Amino acid sequence: MFKKLKKSFIDADPDAPRMGTVPLPEVEDVVVMAAVQSSPSRPKWRDECLSDGELMTRPRKPSTVRSSTPAPTPPPKMVQARSSTPAPRSSTPASRSSTPTRRSSTPAAKPPKGADSSPPSAAPKASSHACTVKNLHWLLLPYDLRISKGYLEYDFAHPVDRVRLRSPRGDTRPLTAADLHKPAADTPLVEMTIVCADLPQWQVRVRRPEGVRIVDVLDGIHRTYAAPLSAADKEALGTEKIEQCEGAFRRRCRAACALDEWEREQGIRRVDMLRGKTMFLGLIRHPQSGIAGDVWMLYLGKARDHDTRYASGRPGH
Repeated sequence: MFKKLKKSFIDADPDAPRMGTVPLPEVEDVVVMAAVQSSPSRPKWRDECLSDGELMTRPRKPSTVRSSTPAPTPPPKMVQARSSTPAPRSSTPASRSSTPTRRSSTPAAKPPKGADSSPPSAAPKASSHACTVKNLHWLLLPYDLRISKGYLEYDFAHPVDRVRLRSPRGDTRPLTAADLHKPAADTPLVEMTIVCADLPQWQVRVRRPEGVRIVDVLDGIHRTYAAPLSAADKEALGTEKIEQCEGAFRRRCRAACALDEWEREQGIRRVDMLRGKTMFLGLIRHPQSGIAGDVWMLYLGKARDHDTRYASGRPGH
């Protein structure tokens, strides 16, 4: 009986007590806990510590700054900013902006071509005027307020003894012998050639071995265009053009006063082909001067309006 009781006692082992499942801490929570313990001043956020009683809500930050691990915060920010999708978009406008720069560089190369073509037309004028101001006497130059002390009133349809000098104030006086015998240029000129655009077939040639003077220039212009028209000249000009100059011929004869009848008998002259455009306005160096000697261009104005042509300080043409 004892054996039976012993056997039943041994076989009847007590059951182990049943216990519920105990939650184990996650690895991330353990790492965060260690970090919180190392820096106790740092606040505890809800997603970093869940076992403590102190729970705080993390402030919202931009999605681009948010990272999985707080320790390597700077590197992820730079990697995310560079590897983000907007990066190729920024490169696209950069390539587009480079295209206009190439287009703008293309027209920049064109101005040199235009610049090469423009100076030939402007350069002779500037150089000729500078050379004229340097060489010729101011009485023979177009009126310039900077250098001129007055201007000549000279209608070369008549002799040189009628030339007068008008000052800027409006006073007039005849040129003295000392004025007329002054050198025509600062450097001595032995020979001069003067051309007129209205009468290119007749050139004025002035020559004096001792040096050309102002009176030589003015008298040479008068003598050249005061010559009567020859038969060859009339044939070259034509009857129609000569008839158009009859009015200038009659006005010149009336201006001769006592020599009116004598002038009519002499007939039409070269100067009448200018139709009253016989007022001397000055000489300008020809663009080809130096190649064919000292060549000068004659500027003319209407004889009846010579008192007003200098109102603006520039000679009329």
